[in-house]
Amino acid sequence: MKSASERFTRSAHVRLDDAEDFRFQQVVDRLKTSRSQVLRKLIRDLIGEGPDLLPQEMRVLDELTYQVAAIGRNLNQLVRGMHAGKVTATPYDQIVEEVRNQVDAVKKELLAVIDRSRNRSVGHELCARCGKPRGRQP
Repeated sequence: MKSASERFTRSAHVRLDDAEDFRFQQVVDRLKTSRSQVLRKLIRDLIGEGPDLLPQEMRVLDELTYQVAAIGRNLNQLVRGMHAGKVTATPYDQIVEEVRNQVDAVKKELLAVIDRSRNRSVGHELCARCGKPRGRQP
């Protein structure tokens, strides 16, 4: 996997007053990430490039990936056992329903991670009419 300096070759510089810089750093600290990651995430959201997941969101995604892989391994073992004649009289409908429930739970959590990534608050109140930030809150 390429490092950040290899993947991102362009940079953006922004001037902030002391209050903006302080509030921005508070957001960075709260999200436990870097200033670059937060700016990149905001830019990607604005240009519609999809979520840029933060480290804590990546941990959730890794766990979801593990869970989906475990479901696949269990299904594979079950099918192998059925073909080998080792598994008989299995309540197939019950198994399919349980797998469906597990997949639905994983899907809900994944969608929640993406939704949280898209809707992260940075301290701005949104206009009810257009959905754009109204400006700095006191």
